Amino acid sequence: MFRNYKFWFKAGAWALIVTALLHSLSLIKAPTGENDTERQMLDLMMHYQLAGVGRTMYNFFYFFSLSMSMFTLFAAALNLLFARYYMPSAHARKWIGANLIFWTIYLIPLNLLTFIIPTTCYTVCWLFFLISYLYYRD
Repeated sequence: MFRNYKFWFKAGAWALIVTALLHSLSLIKAPTGENDTERQMLDLMMHYQLAGVGRTMYNFFYFFSLSMSMFTLFAAALNLLFARYYMPSAHARKWIGANLIFWTIYLIPLNLLTFIIPTTCYTVCWLFFLISYLYYRD
């Protein structure tokens, strides 16, 4: 079971679902500042209208956070559908490789620009896809 590439591929897809659900927890409650500087910054983000746009910086932040969760769920759903209907097939190695390449490129800015929790979650997903790729045999 643990040497089966399909097992690790599905584990990567399910890890993406868990990551998306964990990430969506940040959408439930608005952030609060721990000191005066953070509270002032968050107040500006949430209430200061950007010129000509009619939206706040927090609106954009919330949208991008929601988009990240939705995209991760979409990628997980595609991978689970592929695993169910197209594995094993002649394209399985290419699909796993495409996932591995995408998540490798995705991890670079993620490591540089975000926090440790999403970085760790997406790295676990990437690791599962890597193991799946390494266990694949033609």
